[in-house]
Amino acid sequence: MIITDFRKKDLKGKIRTLGFFKGVFAWLLDILAHRTKNDKWDNLVHKVYMDFLQKKYWDTGLYKTNAIDELIFGENIKSDKIDVWIFWYQGWDAAPQIVRDCRVTTEKFLDREKFNVHYLTKDNYTSFAKFPEWIMKKVALGNISLTEFSNLLREALLYQFGGIWMDATIYLTESLDEKMMEYTYYTIKRLPEHPMHCISGHQWSTFFLTASQSKTVFYQKLLTLQIEYWRKETAVFDYLTFDYLMAIILRHHSNIAKEWEIIPKNNLDSLFLENSLNEKFDSVKWEEIKKETGMFKVTYKIPLSKDLNTYYNKIVNSRNINNHI
Repeated sequence: MIITDFRKKDLKGKIRTLGFFKGVFAWLLDILAHRTKNDKWDNLVHKVYMDFLQKKYWDTGLYKTNAIDELIFGENIKSDKIDVWIFWYQGWDAAPQIVRDCRVTTEKFLDREKFNVHYLTKDNYTSFAKFPEWIMKKVALGNISLTEFSNLLREALLYQFGGIWMDATIYLTESLDEKMMEYTYYTIKRLPEHPMHCISGHQWSTFFLTASQSKTVFYQKLLTLQIEYWRKETAVFDYLTFDYLMAIILRHHSNIAKEWEIIPKNNLDSLFLENSLNEKFDSVKWEEIKKETGMFKVTYKIPLSKDLNTYYNKIVNSRNINNHI
């Protein structure tokens, strides 16, 4: 069996959090689940992770500590506009081209009369939320990756201020529908996935989350759990640890779970571009997809083809003045 660098890192994270035997067991189960595409193995993986969180963080009451008091928040924003939070730690000039392409679309489609867009970086996010020194030390040491830090930041901002969190790798083809803010929470919700590799089952997407008001119980518990997790841990047990933390809250709070269940299916093809950036562009197919989807996740983690007839170069590449946005 070929073990990639990602798999090695994944194994180390599982061992550091779950312990040696359970970590190796979960790692092997995870590989088996992805290779066989069988729900049975996925469900076993989910059970291992959920049992871990249940025993170590839920049964011990760590979801109801005063951990949030360790954060320092900026002053409340006095505006009738919808706050939109977009974060690229290193700074926008240092962002990969495809991330800058995505920013072009938010600048184009989000009306400044309706949306207050905050482009956050390492240099300005502390104006809104400042984390305790022990968390920032773990970030500096690499125990908390920038991906995991952005999870902490989105929870903090949605808890304190509400609004919309969009990953910097979301590409828009139209404006956001303001009606989504009529829901307590909103997210991109696609058709259920089988086999269910993701604990979310595509019923939520952490790369796009909203809160119609501040100080909601859900984000209070999620942020508290995340802080307490990092107080004890130095790694994630899975790339989707954030999703498992969400799942444990929804498992125990049926009233909150119902708020997420009533969110209608939307943006069903939101992963299309991520999976098709280097594929040959099909204008008919693209126009059909856009009828149901206006938000697309992309990725900066793959090399992009120089072929001018790909979805990236025809659609996403903002340097192409003839793109089909």
